[in-house]
Amino acid sequence: RRAYRPRDKSEIISSLQSGKHNYTSFFVCRNPVDKLLSVYNYLMDARTIESPLVMKVAGRSDFQGPNVPSWLEYLHLVAESKQKNYLGLLLPVYLGCDPCSVQYDAVVRMETFNADSRTILREVGQEWVAPAHFNNHGNNAMNKMKLWKMFKGSTVRVIRQIIVKYQKDFEICGYEETLEELRKIGKVLE
Repeated sequence: RRAYRPRDKSEIISSLQSGKHNYTSFFVCRNPVDKLLSVYNYLMDARTIESPLVMKVAGRSDFQGPNVPSWLEYLHLVAESKQKNYLGLLLPVYLGCDPCSVQYDAVVRMETFNADSRTILREVGQEWVAPAHFNNHGNNAMNKMKLWKMFKGSTVRVIRQIIVKYQKDFEICGYEETLEELRKIGKVLE
């Protein structure tokens, strides 16, 4: 194996804009709502052990004081934030990897991460590599009941703003069912 210099990496990424590139390219998607939950759980867990990843990062001040946000307050903060990457952890996928201009060969979904990764590795002759996902702050199993519980007590405004922020991610990554269910929850709350 060889290490790539930053310039080499930039050239490789630029080459992915052509349909005929020499690399296997993919991006990893997660249901945006499950990502919200995972980030919240991560920050709460890290805060419990006073991790510097929460307590010393300037953009995470909402989780540093004595009064941390509840789940619903957190949703409100996410929805109202003017930052594209609130907390440094919530950048929408479509802004980070530009799936509309890069010619990806595959989309890996978090709920099927191991199987998807193994398939890609097998296709490129690297089946000896063992994919691993170590984030246990979300279970990647979004369903209607869980979604309703998560947004019970929220406001129409919060739901609409989360939809606006993450609509492209829902659509690009194939989570239209969650998007439609969020819209239904918003209508019920009106």
